[in-house]
Amino acid sequence: MWSILLTLSCQLFYYGDQEVAQIEVTKVVNSWNVGIHRSYASSLKVLILTDDGYLGHGSANLFHYHNEYFVVTAAHVVDANLEYVLQEDDGNTVACRVIYRDTERDIAVLKPYGEFSVTQSSPYLVNMQKDLIAKELYYAGNPGELDHIHVRGYAAKSDHERVIIQSFGWPGSSGSVVFDSAGRVIGVVTSIPVVPNFYEGGMMPMSQIVMISRLETLPRKTIREALMNEKRRVKSWNPN
Repeated sequence: MWSILLTLSCQLFYYGDQEVAQIEVTKVVNSWNVGIHRSYASSLKVLILTDDGYLGHGSANLFHYHNEYFVVTAAHVVDANLEYVLQEDDGNTVACRVIYRDTERDIAVLKPYGEFSVTQSSPYLVNMQKDLIAKELYYAGNPGELDHIHVRGYAAKSDHERVIIQSFGWPGSSGSVVFDSAGRVIGVVTSIPVVPNFYEGGMMPMSQIVMISRLETLPRKTIREALMNEKRRVKSWNPN
């Protein structure tokens, strides 16, 4: 009897790439949604700074690989030779450095340097399913002047490289990592489409459609190599 109840209250997921395998038991009872929790708890704001001060911002999420922290965002959020700072929901800021950028897929990895006060890192477990149509997905971000809000939506189209979700997005949402209900990462918010404005002319953003770049193109092996290269760089500067 107890074994039947345990089976009904949990799902068993297996994740693997060329070098890493991990098993996770995830709650799927109605009172607990792992994706909602992880997307919100790991959410960060990426501040873009110049010598003259604040220029703009994007969004990102904090992850861990064994005992190492790293941050995933969109490549276009950190596409200039500027200074970037991670800001938590309580206002605490943490320095960071770009250690990986894939401009074709619009994905970047940052290495944080400092202590986080409230943000909780998420395990980096990737959903590899091609067909996600009608699945409920979640992300948290900083669209426009709104800080650290949570958004949900439904996949309208998906393949192994892109997902289109019916949701909400706005400048500042870019870089938010999208999660499924089991807490696995789907991809990174990269853009919203623009359509002709027939009333006023020009183009206008279509904020209810959000474009996602799949994170299965960023395996843990690639992240591990980027973290190791960053360690070598730091060590070369501080050989002692």
